[in-house]
Amino acid sequence: MRFPWERPGRPLMLFQHLPPFENDADDSAFTAAAVPYAPRGRLLETCVRNKVAVIACGHLHVYRQMHYRGIQIVWAPATSFFNIIEKQRRGLAAPRAGYIEWHLHGRAISHRLVEPPLMITHDVGAWNAAVGSTTKLPPRSLIRA
Repeated sequence: MRFPWERPGRPLMLFQHLPPFENDADDSAFTAAAVPYAPRGRLLETCVRNKVAVIACGHLHVYRQMHYRGIQIVWAPATSFFNIIEKQRRGLAAPRAGYIEWHLHGRAISHRLVEPPLMITHDVGAWNAAVGSTTKLPPRSLIRA
């Protein structure tokens, strides 16, 4: 009997919001930018054991590719906004707006970064410095009636 989750010979992709790690899977320092250290090990071991081909993620608003024990990890860029200075402080490339286009051909998985020419990169660094977050309205003192 075959179960619906069985996939003989077919690759598996995992889509999640947070990247599994930023630079080093063994970095145990606290971060809000990636999967916390304690559950990260279980997640990655489960992915290796189940032969996950790709982990697709986002959260940091920058396109990036890396590999971990045979797993391709692809970070998607944002389609909306960035804090360019914060990205550069982390050693990441200057972000650009775009999206990932996935191609599934039988057992092959590939992707391409799409950066539409009219998709504008909005830097919210000054907003974050003044307000502390992109999810908060500006202080009343900054709103003109």
